[in-house]
This record gives sequence, C-alpha cells and structure tokens, in this order.
Amino acid sequence: MKWLAAFLGATLFAVVCLPVPAFADIVHLKSLRSGRYVTLDVDRAGLLAATAQKKRNAAKLELVRLSGNRIAFRVPTNNTFVRAGVGDRTLLSAGSPRIEGWETFEMHPLSRHRFALRSLRNGRYVRAGVGRASLLAAVSRNIGEWETFELVKAQSRPHARKPAIPSLHGNWQIRMVRGEDGRLAPVAPVLAQAAKIEVGRTGRFTAFTGCNEIAGRLSQDRTRIRVSRVVATNRGCSGKRGELERRFLGALRSAIRVNGNRQRMTFYERGGRPLMVIAQN
Repeated sequence: MKWLAAFLGATLFAVVCLPVPAFADIVHLKSLRSGRYVTLDVDRAGLLAATAQKKRNAAKLELVRLSGNRIAFRVPTNNTFVRAGVGDRTLLSAGSPRIEGWETFEMHPLSRHRFALRSLRNGRYVRAGVGRASLLAAVSRNIGEWETFELVKAQSRPHARKPAIPSLHGNWQIRMVRGEDGRLAPVAPVLAQAAKIEVGRTGRFTAFTGCNEIAGRLSQDRTRIRVSRVVATNRGCSGKRGELERRFLGALRSAIRVNGNRQRMTFYERGGRPLMVIAQN
C-alpha cells in the first residue's frame, strides 16, 4: 500500500506495556459467624449472600490483586466485578463492568485464612448476614465475627484444560472504544464500516478509523498482549474521525490484556477496565 511509504515521516506513538495484575486461584468466601459460603443470588440482581451450606453451592470468585492490600473480585462466569454500595444498605452485588472505587476493597488479614474486607469507597467493613436473606453489605465500622471471612480455594477439575484464548490474527471491525467519560461507546454509524484493524500472523497490524493509516506490532501470550512500534500517517483529522482516532490510539497505548472468542474480543487496561471491543467482519 502506498501509505506505508509515509511511515518514514509519520508520527511515532510510544506504547507502554504495563504488567498484568496478579490473579490468584478461584476462591470461595465463607462467613466465620454463620459458617455459610457466599453465593450470588441471581433472583436478586446478583446480590452476594452467605447462604450455602456446602462449598459446591458457593459462588466462585477470582481474586484480583491491585496494589498493596487492595483487591477486587471478578466473577469468571460473566467477566464482571463485585461492587459495594448497592442501594441504601450498600449491599454487595456482581455485574460491574470495570474496577473503580466501589469495586475496590482492602483486605485486612486476621489469621492464616481469615480476613476482613473494607470498602475503599465508604470505608466500612463488609458484614455478612444482613437481613433475613443473609446479604453482604459494607456497613460496619469495626471488625467482629460477622465481618470475618475465610478464604477457601475452589477445587478445580482434575486434569482440566485451560480454555484456549483465540488469536487476534484476522480482520476485525472496531465496534466500541472507551470515551471521555470512561465508558465504552459504540463507533458512530457513519464510521462503523471503515473502522477496522487487521492483524497478520507475524503480529504486524494495520488499522484505519477514518483518517490516518495506522500500523504497528502486536504480540500475544494467551490473554497478555503488548503493542509496540505504532506509527501513523500525518494527516490532520477533525470532527468524529479525529476523535475516534485519538480514542483508538489511547486504547492501544493502555491495552495489556484481551479476552473473548473468535467473534468478539475485548481489550483491557491494568485494573480490568475495558478499553475497546472488536468483532469479526
């Protein structure tokens, strides 16, 4: 393509690859006071409750370590995060698409397997057994038995194979990119057909969002990715085309992880916040 010759005079964008957060094993939470395991109540919009007598009926949560003693909980079945602050009672619920203040907790170790959780957003400790439904809520000022939990490792299936993460090789349409408000926003219909990214087998990619031609390298190790050597032609862009290009390049700079399938892939930054969604043509 002729535009490749323009790379010698193109603007170079440095893309920083940040380390992926450390993910612990899948775990269960168990209330010390009631001896019940924490579940996700699908009939109550994913609220967390300490109701299961057996571990096999407990919710499986993935522990996401952020910084220091700060953590988040990811629900593997739907790739959402647990948040506090639901309703007047600041209940805990699954379903949040990203990690922010309400999704961040401080883990306070009490003994080898026992700990308390403190909401970063309101500074209150998580208590089990709120109301007759034994719901979890960030309401307590002090740590007692109701605020103490056990971390129980979930039993994995013997010899279970890890699910394969599809390669990014192929032709993709750019469907959604994070906006100024931090939320994923669909690509405007007038640009949707033109906004594409093509990834070759060697990791070389080319992209177009309606203005400049963009190229670079993308390396992938399962869910981890590293984007580098990003260059673009130097055509001035304004309006919706310029805005989309700026947001797309910002997503490339911050992306460190992907997840999805051969039809749809989501790019994530450190902390688990989604940056961009691409889909097969």
